[in-house]
Amino acid sequence: MDEGYRNNAAFILATWLKAQGKTSHEVLQQLIEWNYRNRPPLEVRELENIVKSVFRHDYKPVSRKHGRSQDII
Repeated sequence: MDEGYRNNAAFILATWLKAQGKTSHEVLQQLIEWNYRNRPPLEVRELENIVKSVFRHDYKPVSRKHGRSQDII
């Protein structure tokens, strides 16, 4: 994922993984793996903040009507 899209993509992916029943630790680990393909990758601290936010609030994943989180994996 290119700069300018990484944070949004990480947020979408985190909400989708949470909806799949993943724990915050599992979501973070999957985001870290996904992040290695980003150029440049986000800092792990940024990923941690995204995961904390997703689990602190009741955010819902993007619906199929508006896009699919699987497309960014």
